[in-house]
Amino acid sequence: MNQCESFLIGVGWLKDGDSFFSATPRREAPAFIVAWIMNACDSITLDGTTKPASVERGTYGHAQKMRAAMTYAFGRLHGLGDMPWHESEVLGSSRMLGNPSISVQVSTYMCSLRRRKVQAGEVAVSARAITSHLCLGPNKMSDIKPYYLWVLREEEAHLCAARALAEWIDASQITSGYLFRKIASGDRVAEANTPLVRAAVLQ
Repeated sequence: MNQCESFLIGVGWLKDGDSFFSATPRREAPAFIVAWIMNACDSITLDGTTKPASVERGTYGHAQKMRAAMTYAFGRLHGLGDMPWHESEVLGSSRMLGNPSISVQVSTYMCSLRRRKVQAGEVAVSARAITSHLCLGPNKMSDIKPYYLWVLREEEAHLCAARALAEWIDASQITSGYLFRKIASGDRVAEANTPLVRAAVLQ
């Protein structure tokens, strides 16, 4: 939390002595969270230029921990829970409600960061645990036989289905039931064991 506030003060978005964390976050809170993670872990600077290769960058796993710290700070320490960030539905009110770390803006950024990390050849910890292949099936709902997904070489990591599947399991924390479930509001995986339907994917 102190590191985030120090960063915001350093870039001039927060006055010295002011607090970023509260039970009534400012409207631009999700953008501030993205900027903090971006500055520490991304290959892109805040002005959109590419960072020199010599500049040290945090891993995607570190970026996840930074976001988790924000989710905890707003959700637990300031009582905002896990309600997705949204505008109040009260007529005439422009107040933002919920946890700013659980917002479409932060979720979208984390997805784009993960894509850049994979393209750069970074392998998620969960993917490293796969020695050579994954065996899928059989499918109880059809006649599909078991089949294998082989781990591709490092230079083909961005095309590797086994790594992508491992990252999804790690991110969703699904250990039983449907592997691909309905997506709830705020880009969250639904807790109910409800399958993701084709129509939702095509939207």
